Amino acid sequence: VPPQVWRKHVDRLLESPRYGEKWGRHWLDLVRYAETNSYERDNPKPHVWRYRDYVIRAFNQDKPFDQFVKEQLAGDEMANGKPTGGGPWASNPDALIATGYYRLGIWDDEPSDPVQSRYDGLDDIVATTGQVFLGLTFDCARCHDHKIDPILQKDYYRLLSFFHNINHYRNGGPTDEQPIGTADQRAAFTKAAQAVQERRGKLQSQIAAIENEFRLLSKAGPSQDIIKLIRSDGARVLGQMKYAEWETLTFELNESRKAEKMPKIDMALCVTESGPRAPETFVMLRGNPHVKGDKVEPAFPTIFNLPEPKLPEPAPSAKTSGRRSLLADWIAAPDNALTARVFVNRLWQHHFGRGIVRSPNDFGTQGIRPTHPELLDWLASEFVDKGWRMKALHRLILTSNTYQMSSHGNPAALKVDPTNDLFWRFDMRRLTGE
Repeated sequence: VPPQVWRKHVDRLLESPRYGEKWGRHWLDLVRYAETNSYERDNPKPHVWRYRDYVIRAFNQDKPFDQFVKEQLAGDEMANGKPTGGGPWASNPDALIATGYYRLGIWDDEPSDPVQSRYDGLDDIVATTGQVFLGLTFDCARCHDHKIDPILQKDYYRLLSFFHNINHYRNGGPTDEQPIGTADQRAAFTKAAQAVQERRGKLQSQIAAIENEFRLLSKAGPSQDIIKLIRSDGARVLGQMKYAEWETLTFELNESRKAEKMPKIDMALCVTESGPRAPETFVMLRGNPHVKGDKVEPAFPTIFNLPEPKLPEPAPSAKTSGRRSLLADWIAAPDNALTARVFVNRLWQHHFGRGIVRSPNDFGTQGIRPTHPELLDWLASEFVDKGWRMKALHRLILTSNTYQMSSHGNPAALKVDPTNDLFWRFDMRRLTGE
């Protein structure tokens, strides 16, 4: 095929909407995308499809990979690459939807040990972040220093502390779902929410005043069920009119909770934090969340020999601690030695059937050494220099002589390199189910 015809064919495929669907699927597999929670009830995750569509959009729009990384790790904390203090309106909708990354794992709605379940959820995030973005198995250091790689147990908990302030997943509600949408939608929703809050607050104040009056008149103890007492003896103690007023107010409050109609606004499954102050993080001895060891602060793995990150001082009104932005900036930094290499290797893997590193999630000592380390480093450098653009990397690979090699073998080469480590031919591959 003439080079110009081949390049035109490649460009046509990269511009197809199907491109984002195909390559987005590979990313969704990595980040453990699922639309239900697993376990015995396996309930659906609300609005999780928005994350799926976000990934497809990102690939089709050729979003720079460093931005793609930052949006998933800290999209709620950043707007146009700058810290914002968090909150549902702080970022563009896509950046908020991207943080659904944190909600994709399995979830047990009735764990026998809630503390263990909480740390299992954090471990899932640490393991996924370490392997998907950095190609390192940090999760092997949860209970002790890594047996093979130079990763300390303290490094595991230092990494965990970046995520420690995240609200534990509940499969819905204000800690998991946040409104997105147009400016008009947001304004109408905020105004209506304030009106509802004021109305409910007024009803609650009126109800509380009557209940306090009943408590004084009846000399009810603080531990007694005041509602049950009013229902049985309220008319006598308060008088019929006051008791009827209490019943009416209580009915109105209950009905407002059930039937309050809010303006329509799109919702997204996303991450939230428990305010600006993160909880303290400790090494858990033998990985047991009930046995605390030394206290640790957020820091990057010791092996990189980097200075301690300067933790932000969030404003009292901030919605998050700002720690995840620090981590996202480091992972997506141009001089990070791993992130670009790991992703370049993944693209190579899906084009050739195997990566330059055959263990794409493990670039550590127990992983398989790259067959062409200089090539991997050059491709990673080109990827960053070209603005982290995925389509440019695809074009570079697909228009290479290596990709266009015939799959035919020859006896001499097969004898010397039967596993095709040197890419002297194009490996035969089965078609995918899709």
